[in-house]
Amino acid sequence: MNKKTVMKAAKNISNLTELNEAIHELKLQKQELEFTIANQWNDLQDNYPVLLKNALFQKFPLLKKGNILITLLGIPAIQQNAQKIVNKLAEKAENALDNWIDRLLTKKEKDTPQN
Repeated sequence: MNKKTVMKAAKNISNLTELNEAIHELKLQKQELEFTIANQWNDLQDNYPVLLKNALFQKFPLLKKGNILITLLGIPAIQQNAQKIVNKLAEKAENALDNWIDRLLTKKEKDTPQN
């Protein structure tokens, strides 16, 4: 979403046609954002083990090549189990984020005056 799109959506609406156009534009923007967030979330889930490993190596110098932990992490069965755990944690985080967004939107809808 670029600045021009945001500024266009923020203009004053003077008739029903402009309102319908603005609603349509906002729905398109919403779909675009949802698609972008979904792709970024999938990328994060796919790259999380590598990111975690890199973060641990930088934080704890004991996790250098040749260490027993590195050897264990190199075993495919342990990698699969670690991936399952990471996926479960990511799923729980995703569900918590979804619930938080739902509560936020519900609160916002309740706070918005109805005509």
